[in-house]
Amino acid sequence: MNALLAQVLPFAIAAAISPTVLTIVLLILAGAHKPLIRAWAFTLGGVAFTILFVWLSVTIFGNLGDAGTGHQSMGSRIVKLVFAAVLLALAVRQVIRARHPKPAAGGPNKWQRRLANARTIDFVAVGFMAMLSNASTLVMILAGAHVVTVSQAPDSAKVEAAIMLGVFAALPMLLPVLGVTAFGSHADGALKALNKFTTDSTGHYNVLRQTEGGQPKIQARTLITNLAFCYWTQAGDPNATSCAGSLPVPLSVTSAGLVRLITTTTTYDAITTTGTKSRQVSFSSRLRNVA
Repeated sequence: MNALLAQVLPFAIAAAISPTVLTIVLLILAGAHKPLIRAWAFTLGGVAFTILFVWLSVTIFGNLGDAGTGHQSMGSRIVKLVFAAVLLALAVRQVIRARHPKPAAGGPNKWQRRLANARTIDFVAVGFMAMLSNASTLVMILAGAHVVTVSQAPDSAKVEAAIMLGVFAALPMLLPVLGVTAFGSHADGALKALNKFTTDSTGHYNVLRQTEGGQPKIQARTLITNLAFCYWTQAGDPNATSCAGSLPVPLSVTSAGLVRLITTTTTYDAITTTGTKSRQVSFSSRLRNVA
């Protein structure tokens, strides 16, 4: 590895750390409709923007007065200070988000629905915009491009360093789609499990029932865990919490005509303080004017 690659490598590795882009790719691959084609379309858009941004960064910094001199001008120092300020701002934002998280508006299922309704060609634009808004990666690309242009290394070494910078920045998109493509049908099981994980409607839901001091208080999670229907021939309510003695299900045409009472028992998981507890509620519906 030449000296310039060693200098640029830390910035390339930092540019590759992009959880948001990786999450979007995984959500696309977890989709039920053309997941791999859509993931490749997303990757195409993201890689196209990455190539364009690396080229623009190297070109702009290459026109600075200290390009290729090995020395840092006042302009270069200002650029590095701007990079540092942006990184500090991003770090502060992450700390604030961690301490004051905002309720997720729909969670992963919201993005899953949006992605499911998009056309395949739209995913190219989604990938392009995802990288455009990926501030932490862009800052690292800019910093690495500046190191490349200031260096006195030969042009071939600079090209290699710029390519490495772009490839690393695109890894969060490339690795998942390349892996699924390489494994082919062997990846179907993992993709189905991922789809189930991201679309499972039995996941954890918070239910806000009241507020204390202006702050919402979580009073229940995963509300309904079981729903049972009992069909009875008698008009009375023999047992609201058990189906023992009721008509067998599924009902036949004959037995359906004998139903005079339906009891519904709902089991739900409630949390009032720190733990969960299963509770039940039952109600009956009498069928009137049944011939």
